[in-house]
Amino acid sequence: MRFVILAFLILFAVPMGCVMWLLPAPALERVAMAVAGVAVLFGLALALPGLLRALYRRRRHDPAAELVARLEWPRSLTRAEMETFCVAWLQARGWQVSLSKDGEHQTDDVYLSASRAGVRVAILCDREGEALNPAAIRAFAHGAAPLEPSFRVLLTLAQGRLPPPAEAAAARAGVMLLKVPELDELEALVKAVTAQAA
Repeated sequence: MRFVILAFLILFAVPMGCVMWLLPAPALERVAMAVAGVAVLFGLALALPGLLRALYRRRRHDPAAELVARLEWPRSLTRAEMETFCVAWLQARGWQVSLSKDGEHQTDDVYLSASRAGVRVAILCDREGEALNPAAIRAFAHGAAPLEPSFRVLLTLAQGRLPPPAEAAAARAGVMLLKVPELDELEALVKAVTAQAA
């Protein structure tokens, strides 16, 4: 950025300043207006990439540190963006995270595998309750088995009471149903398992 500004000064501003110094007064006003217009256009050209990056980031819902820390994730996240937020939250708390695709079933399910202090957690991100049905919960429990997790967690952005059939299926399959604001319960799980192992 400094190089571009320096090049602008050397190649345009300084020569134009010299030309304006030599011009007679009647022509000076027109040249000054033209130089000011070029300077404004140059300033806009410098600012535009930053503005476009900020707009693109807002549309893509890149995880902002303060949102991740407070678990105030946007409601309009896509599933992939929700996984990105979850990875950022886990990594900020010292978890080692990897992605694992369910290759056995013909689905697009991607599980997060997170490990810390001898505890491994398999997480399936659910955006708006699409995975809150008994069949999906059973498929997650079975599909995550190769990861050998200590816990299986279905993390959802859904609001309100979770469907009773989903809660019953999760209890039978050994899957924890957590809403995003309840994600801190993972910390309590790690402490409990670590205390039992000690």
